[in-house]
Amino acid sequence: MRTLGAAGTTAGQDLNLSLERITANRNLTNKLWNAGKFIALQLEGVPDAELAALAGADYSRPGALAGLPLAERWVLSELHQVRDGVRARVGALAGADYSRVGAPRPAARGALNAVGAAPGA
Repeated sequence: MRTLGAAGTTAGQDLNLSLERITANRNLTNKLWNAGKFIALQLEGVPDAELAALAGADYSRPGALAGLPLAERWVLSELHQVRDGVRARVGALAGADYSRVGAPRPAARGALNAVGAAPGA
């Protein structure tokens, strides 16, 4: 319910509750919970010293990624792109608009969605 309220309104605005929005936010929460459980399972048995080394890793200096496998470099590059995009978008927002970051915007007439189909198709 908290994500539903935070993602869809600004301060002082009424919130229209719909079963569709509640279901979508429940599904998001479930995905986050499952991702957390997956990470916790993957970290079982990892020695504390290795976890501490991972937590203190600094990949911001030039050449730091050179020793990593290709897949890990790709993941870090995607993470940096997301981080930079979020910083740019949040920096462009003003005060009360912070709650609208994840809110869907109505599609323009004739617009295509992410898979190249007309909205609702």
